[in-house]
Amino acid sequence: MSIINRRVVVIIMLVMINITFNGCSRYTKASYSDIEEGVSYLDGVNAVDYSIIGLEDIKEDVMSGKKGATEYYLSSLKFISTYMATQDETYLKYAKEGAEYIWENTSEIGLVDFYKSDNICSAVDQATMVNMISYIASVDDSYKDLMIELSDGIVNNFINEDNSLVWSKVNSITGEPIKDDEYGYESQFSNSVLKSAQALLIAYKFSPENTKYKEKALDILNSIWERRDSETNLISESWDVRYDTSGSRLYPYSDFRYDDMGGVYIRTLMLAYNLTYDDNIMDILKVYTPALVNGIWDESINGGGFRYLNTTKGETSSVPMLETMHGLFTATLIEASKVIDNKEILNKCIENADNILISGFGVKNNMIPHALDNSGNYLNIRSDSQLGYAIIQFPLGYNMLSNVTGNEEYRNISDEIIETFLERHKSDREGIPVGYMDKIETIEPYGLEENYSKSHWMSQITYLPSYLLYNSIQIEGDVKINWEFNQEPKVLGLVDDIPIWDTNLVSMDLKNKTLKLEEVTGQGVINLDSIGLGEISKVYIDGKRYRKFDNAEIKIKKGTHSYEIKWR
Repeated sequence: MSIINRRVVVIIMLVMINITFNGCSRYTKASYSDIEEGVSYLDGVNAVDYSIIGLEDIKEDVMSGKKGATEYYLSSLKFISTYMATQDETYLKYAKEGAEYIWENTSEIGLVDFYKSDNICSAVDQATMVNMISYIASVDDSYKDLMIELSDGIVNNFINEDNSLVWSKVNSITGEPIKDDEYGYESQFSNSVLKSAQALLIAYKFSPENTKYKEKALDILNSIWERRDSETNLISESWDVRYDTSGSRLYPYSDFRYDDMGGVYIRTLMLAYNLTYDDNIMDILKVYTPALVNGIWDESINGGGFRYLNTTKGETSSVPMLETMHGLFTATLIEASKVIDNKEILNKCIENADNILISGFGVKNNMIPHALDNSGNYLNIRSDSQLGYAIIQFPLGYNMLSNVTGNEEYRNISDEIIETFLERHKSDREGIPVGYMDKIETIEPYGLEENYSKSHWMSQITYLPSYLLYNSIQIEGDVKINWEFNQEPKVLGLVDDIPIWDTNLVSMDLKNKTLKLEEVTGQGVINLDSIGLGEISKVYIDGKRYRKFDNAEIKIKKGTHSYEIKWR
């Protein structure tokens, strides 16, 4: 089908009550005239379904030889996230296509080998594949062998045994570390090193018999901590893995970014502690988290905010910068504040959100620019873009902040930003497949980003249903939902990585319009209006009919109970 015809089909489908992809029914928000305006979980699902048209166009280009296969299959792999948020086999089918491609392109020593012309395997690619394949294997255990093969590939080839750090790139056939012409042997702790530790922890979670994954991950985390500044407890983001010195060639050199380094380290430490209960990891978390917040807090940013680029002395090495990824960073700090029992961390999240989000200081035309200076101006000509893959994480941080504070304003502003994203990032242009663009400008006419980097079809749109599912389960009162480890959903890696939780504890079966919450504790109300399915028809508590609900609100019974919610 031509691109033009596909677009016509999309327009028709979006005004229909049901959208059908591959024989599976889709329910749009337009199906229910009584639903209030606002972003819903279903908006996220419909955005993915719209993007499938573009994915199929990419596949056609692969089949015809116009494009290489890697782009399509790595994008397909990410549909495991949409499956987690919907339990819809349509999305799992795409994810398995990607997994099969990985299997076919894994070398004999367990390294992904996409680029056979030079046999380069990056730590980022290898770790990402382990993460994705692990969650596919949790659904279909026939992929567990692939998960183990790839995880062994990290253990056997990527870790420098002299210092337990991770090479940025190795030869996919021999496993030998590769010296980059520009960066030498430098790696980013933020990306290559910590992402590898996360991957090993996830592999350990799904194969606890492989204790070597846990041990190697803990070695990596402890090794990073040993390289902290002894006075401030802050850590450089780039490091020369061979010569064991702070980075001088790979950005941001001896400095660090607040989420790319700080947030990722905290997320990995929390994952490690949740899986191992290692006391040393908790000790690091208790010291590093407040040290990080103190080191990045900048009163010159509208009275107080999280500064993007920092030295290990807790200073700025340039103009103080406000950066786009504070949705994810806020979620990370809120969870850390609970784990280490430090309310001051939560207070800083509130203060940052008030000064940056609610005040409008960090918002331009209902969008979040890539970077602003401490006067609220665009940092430079390259900084006026909105990064879609960072923006879709705002519901995680700001729904969480609304839930813990009782202030709905954080969530409401985040919802408006997501609605604007869905409108302005939508692509129906020649040159970019139908779907959503990863970068557009925050200045009218909100066109393709021209100065920062080329805008692409946004494969991370597959994560949006997960974020909006979380955003749509809104609590009032003393109510806690266990998503995993008695905590909230998490994100693996950086700002463009996959959200995760235990789908045995929280699951949405979209086809059967059923939401299951296995462990709800406390007393109060859960509001599900933003799911987008209309009025609730039935609720079960601990397997028995429960009638204390009205429209989209459920009264939560004191104690710990399971809830099953159904819509017509």
